[in-house]
Amino acid sequence: MTKLKEIIITAEQKDDGLRLDIFISTLPEVDSRSLSQKIIKNNLVKNKKTQQVLKTSYTVKEADIFIIQMPEQKTDNSLKPWNGKLDIIFEDEHLAVINKDSGIAVHPSIGHQEKTLVNLLLHHCHSLSMGFNEERPGIVHRIDLQTSGLLVIAKNNKSHAFLAEQFKNKTTHRKYWALIFGQSSPSQGSIISWLKRDPRNRKKFASITKNTKKEVAVVPSDSPLVTPLVNTDKEKNTLESKKSSAKQAITHYKTLKEHSCGVSLVECQLQTGRTHQIRVHMSEKGNSILGDDLYGRPSRWKSVKDLPIQNLAKNLDRLALCAFELGFVHPVTKKELMFKIGIPENLKELMTKLNFQNLVN
Repeated sequence: MTKLKEIIITAEQKDDGLRLDIFISTLPEVDSRSLSQKIIKNNLVKNKKTQQVLKTSYTVKEADIFIIQMPEQKTDNSLKPWNGKLDIIFEDEHLAVINKDSGIAVHPSIGHQEKTLVNLLLHHCHSLSMGFNEERPGIVHRIDLQTSGLLVIAKNNKSHAFLAEQFKNKTTHRKYWALIFGQSSPSQGSIISWLKRDPRNRKKFASITKNTKKEVAVVPSDSPLVTPLVNTDKEKNTLESKKSSAKQAITHYKTLKEHSCGVSLVECQLQTGRTHQIRVHMSEKGNSILGDDLYGRPSRWKSVKDLPIQNLAKNLDRLALCAFELGFVHPVTKKELMFKIGIPENLKELMTKLNFQNLVN
């Protein structure tokens, strides 16, 4: 029988008007709409004041207090090694550089308890860093489930601390390439915004707004990187209040090639590494990534003007996004290391049809 733990949560002003299942999915312990709905349908959510068991369609009101009986998650003791495919680019006694496939979660979470990169690492590695998050041994940084590419893994706590400091100080080198819908305008530049969870869909992130307009700046690549300006003290105070729960995100990008069918290849270099950063920035520019139904219109593949390419875009079961270049300083030798990978197997046909295959190898 699943153990339950009681959580008491109070709705804030920003939650007023949300459906109960959307509100519950915003909780860190839940993290998904499907689990939220399951909890509600099992009669595990009630109003503290009325003691009424609530339904999915209940409309949340500011200051509502909810009692939630939360199924306890499995702990690190349940982590099991998985003898699956692991693409190791480099390895020594201190770290490993892995090329993660799309469709594999980096670490266990709700909905992905097994067959994650952590489970693969537990089978392969005799030791992994454990002192920072025991449910995520070895994990220094992450990429999305449906993104493929390079990750560095720490084999001991000392290496983990040294590597994590580089990510914190933004001294690592990280480049992605992406296939996007349309043509990027301008063709290259730097996108600067402040990201936080989208209150309308807690699975998504979004740039914060000033009044009703997204506060996103796209500047030439050689411009000084500054945060977008505000005009009045009132605007500044409002914006700073929003920024208190947001994180600055900076993406440098350039278009490598455009195809007449309406698909372009862009290279993105991260100055910061926020969750979904490239996906948000490209989408808010009007150039969502192929295969990204969360940030783009699911039917946008219909805009592609070449039928064979359109069919490939339609049937993508991943994001057309690859973390192809990773550089950092080795924690022991202090040498600068740089790694690069080619096109993932499940994107080769599409890249070849677009005649982009020689631009990223």
